Amino acid sequence: MPLRRFVVLWVAVAALLVAPIRGGAESDDEFEARLSAELTRRSREAAELFTQANAARARNDHATAARLYGQVAELVSTFAPAVRRQCGEMLEP
Repeated sequence: MPLRRFVVLWVAVAALLVAPIRGGAESDDEFEARLSAELTRRSREAAELFTQANAARARNDHATAARLYGQVAELVSTFAPAVRRQCGEMLEP
């Protein structure tokens, strides 16, 4: 690999690693609010179920949370956070 390509590659990788740090990452509450707003725009019913699932997860009711996240995914199949969280809850004892 020519040196110039190597340097360009490393600069690109470094930029990708530094960008999240410089941008000031959003807090957990901000992230949850953004997800909720995005889901509400797609389906109010799914947003309500997502809120219920988050509450179930917070109280360690993993079976209920997994079921509710699954219902969200059925209503809005392109909402990946519901699928990811459902999988995570299914792995909990």
